[in-house]
Amino acid sequence: MTDFLATGMLPDHYEQLAKTVRDFAQSVVAPVAAKHDEEHSFPYEVVAGMADMGLFGLPFAEEYGGMGSVPSTWRWRSSRSPSATRPYR
Repeated sequence: MTDFLATGMLPDHYEQLAKTVRDFAQSVVAPVAAKHDEEHSFPYEVVAGMADMGLFGLPFAEEYGGMGSVPSTWRWRSSRSPSATRPYR
């Protein structure tokens, strides 16, 4: 993580995760966002997909089954593709 602080560049595995999440947001979240907004419904299928991808394990240490991510990278990742997730902000 010190490389990110010095260079602003994340390691390749974080870049790949960001691409995967961005693709998911564009292909799964964006197509149903307006429908859920209109109907005031909960996007169970989106949350299930996020769970399948292991996204809820991001903040937890690997030793506990998580991905071992650090908080500063959560903010960085979520700021990378705001248009894909705008309806849920």
